[in-house]
Amino acid sequence: MFKKLVLVFLGLTPFLLNGQILQSNLSSNTMLSKSTKEEKRLTDQRFMNPEDCPDLSPFIIYVNTGETQFTKVDTFGLNGGEIRVVDCSNASAQGQTEIIGDSLFYTSPQLDALIENVCVERCSSEGSCDTVSYTFNTRRQPLLHIEQVIEVSEEMLLSEVCFSTDVLEGEI
Repeated sequence: MFKKLVLVFLGLTPFLLNGQILQSNLSSNTMLSKSTKEEKRLTDQRFMNPEDCPDLSPFIIYVNTGETQFTKVDTFGLNGGEIRVVDCSNASAQGQTEIIGDSLFYTSPQLDALIENVCVERCSSEGSCDTVSYTFNTRRQPLLHIEQVIEVSEEMLLSEVCFSTDVLEGEI
């Protein structure tokens, strides 16, 4: 009897294993195909309108005092149109701006801190125009001061380290 059970089990083993490794196309699954179609429809609808695109205007460009920084202006869809700097605020511009090709160059004034918006008007060859604002944050030049080397032995304990405060700005 035991021999017959072993033979039956060995005879059925290939069929049992075949069920374990049977591959199936997931697109034939109705639940998965419905959810995939719904996700694709939602994705297509979300980006159909240009108003639905994310707002990238809060992008800030940092520039050190007296230095020049540049950024590329998006010229997609202009078809040989024109880009130019326009006045976007009532305050007078303190930094210098220049457009060369598709790049906006900004030279910061000699101030320790300034946040300035620069507006660029992009006009297509068909005559439609839009304005993009770039925010430049002027900050002072970084200070670099290297202290003298302090020789320390294995058993030495430093209770305090003294350095000159005349290189620091402001009151201490």
